[in-house]
Amino acid sequence: IIARLAELGEDLSDLSRQDIRYLTRKYIDKLPEEYHGLVDVVRWYDGDGQHPKFGPDHPAYFYKFRASQHEHRDLVNRLLAELSPMDFRQLFICHKAMFYETYRSWAEEKRDYVARFMAEEYAADKEGTRELLYGPWPSRYAPPEEKKKSKPKRRRKESSARRDLPQNRGNRPYKRKGKDYQNPWGEPLIKDGNYYVRQRKRHRHDRDDDD
Repeated sequence: IIARLAELGEDLSDLSRQDIRYLTRKYIDKLPEEYHGLVDVVRWYDGDGQHPKFGPDHPAYFYKFRASQHEHRDLVNRLLAELSPMDFRQLFICHKAMFYETYRSWAEEKRDYVARFMAEEYAADKEGTRELLYGPWPSRYAPPEEKKKSKPKRRRKESSARRDLPQNRGNRPYKRKGKDYQNPWGEPLIKDGNYYVRQRKRHRHDRDDDD
């Protein structure tokens, strides 16, 4: 609004909010498309209109957004400020380099108004204005704490006795000190849910104390 009023030759010195509303009604047909798009958004937000359905190609599209609270919040707001340069307050807060660059290209009337507005409206309560526009404003948003990784549970080492039970060893032969181990009571057999021992044949080298 201020940029268009300056182009139309209006006196912006000592301009009050009531004066701005009056001049807005006076030049409603000459205001930029960004203004009309945001008016539709405000009407919808207040429940007085339908949701405006316009996409990124609309001049007012990026004026609707603010970054959420995450570690890249400041960068996102900086990019949004570049895409919505008519919002000089956001430009000053989020992208000062671009603000001063565009400030030099403005008309004298607009520069005087912006300097006065920033001194009276923004500088008087910087923290309150930032929190109102963007939410809590720490100097640098701290990334969320990483969850502690749980250590993998150590697998209990299976004892050799348990490992060599018939139901655990599978097809592995019994081993004792590197030699095949023969069960002195015979070969175990599980049949129909019952446990049997098949008597093995005795050999000449078997001792009587093995029985």
